[in-house]
Amino acid sequence: MEVKIFNKTVIGQTSIKMNGTPDITQKNRPLVQTVQITQKNRPSVFSVLSVLLIRHGKTIGNMQRRYIGCTDEPLCEQGVAQAQSTGVLEDIIDAYVSPMQRAIQTAGICFPNANIHIIEDLREMDFGDFEGRTADEMICDMAYREWVDGNCEGQCPNGEDKTTFKVRVQTAFDFVVRDAIERQLNKLAVVGHGGTIMSIMSKFAKSDQTYYDWHVPNCCGYEIVIDKGAWEQAPQFAEYKYFERLK
Repeated sequence: MEVKIFNKTVIGQTSIKMNGTPDITQKNRPLVQTVQITQKNRPSVFSVLSVLLIRHGKTIGNMQRRYIGCTDEPLCEQGVAQAQSTGVLEDIIDAYVSPMQRAIQTAGICFPNANIHIIEDLREMDFGDFEGRTADEMICDMAYREWVDGNCEGQCPNGEDKTTFKVRVQTAFDFVVRDAIERQLNKLAVVGHGGTIMSIMSKFAKSDQTYYDWHVPNCCGYEIVIDKGAWEQAPQFAEYKYFERLK
C-alpha cells in the first residue's frame, strides 16, 4: 500500500510511506434518493467516475458524544468492528483520505488494496474551545450557547466557523475529482468525517436539502456518480445514493 500526502497549498504530492449534530431520522434524511437522470443526459459509461464517500468508524469520543474535530483519535474497539462489518472492497485501488487516524484506519480496513492519498483539507472542523467536550458539559458556557443559538454558523472560539470549514472541504473534494480525472481513474473512495460529508453533499448534490440533512452515522455514506466530462463546467453529482454497507 502506498501513502501519499497532498497539502492544502501545493497541488502536488510527496511519497511517504460532533457531537452537536442534529439527530436526522430515517424518515426525513435524504439518504435513499437518487437524482433522476434521463437516457438523453445520462453520462457515457466511459466518462463516469464512481465515488464511495464514507464516514470513519466510531471513536471513544463519538461514543461519549463529544465534539471531536481536530483531536486525532484512533478507532475504538467498536469502531474497528464496525468498519469490518461495513464491508471490504478489494477492487478499490485509490482512496483519498483525511489525515486523521480514524479515517486512515477505516480506509485500511474497508479498502485493503488501495493506495492511500492523504488530503489534509478533508479533515473535520476544528471546534476550538469546544473540542473534546460534550453539550452537557458546556450547558453553562455562554460562548457555546451563543454558537448553538446561531445554528452553529459562527466561529468556535479558537477554532473554525462553518462557512470557512465548508469551503475548505469543498475545495479539497474538487481537487480530488480533478486529480482522479487527470489520472483517468474510474472508481475511488473518499474517507472523511461527518462534517466532511455534509459539506460535500450540500455543495455538489444540487439538492434543496440543508447542510445538516446530509448527516450520516459512522461507516455510512453515499455512492456517487460523476460525469467527468461535465465536471469542469458544472461540478455536480449526476447520481447519488445513501449506503450503510459496502457491496
